[in-house]
Amino acid sequence: MSNTKRITVIAGDLTFRHLIREGLNALGVTAITSADSFDVAQEIMWIATPDLLILEYEVRGACCLDLVHKIRDGGIIGCPSDAPIIVIADFPPGDERGAAVATQVLGAGVTACVSNQFSLRTFIPVVQNALDHESLPARVEEHLPTALSRLATSMQRVLFPSGA
Repeated sequence: MSNTKRITVIAGDLTFRHLIREGLNALGVTAITSADSFDVAQEIMWIATPDLLILEYEVRGACCLDLVHKIRDGGIIGCPSDAPIIVIADFPPGDERGAAVATQVLGAGVTACVSNQFSLRTFIPVVQNALDHESLPARVEEHLPTALSRLATSMQRVLFPSGA
């Protein structure tokens, strides 16, 4: 894997961010930025456009879903709206709450959702798979109705201005 890939890691715990960084370094990825809040992450993405985002589901009491929606809607300068996103949730594998969180974040356009009780050996293939994908996950069809509705509204404004 090329070390030119840029990855942004957003997690509240410094030790957790270092663990992820070590795993990514083992892959040869060295262009890693990290943040301990979603607000700081938005500033970082403006400066260092990420090829992949790794988000903790909840950081400092804030859920990652607002940030995911903002990214997918193109609302963060410097962050491609189709950037792969991996969410790390605080539930053991097989837990019902974890399944609900995974369904929720995948529905929002996240590429993958993993439990925070992972080993680097199982996490690295998830990262490699996310970096290998050039576009949004297969669940993009859930976002098409909104995008088409916005396009139709814009076209209607151009074709039929209210002042004419």
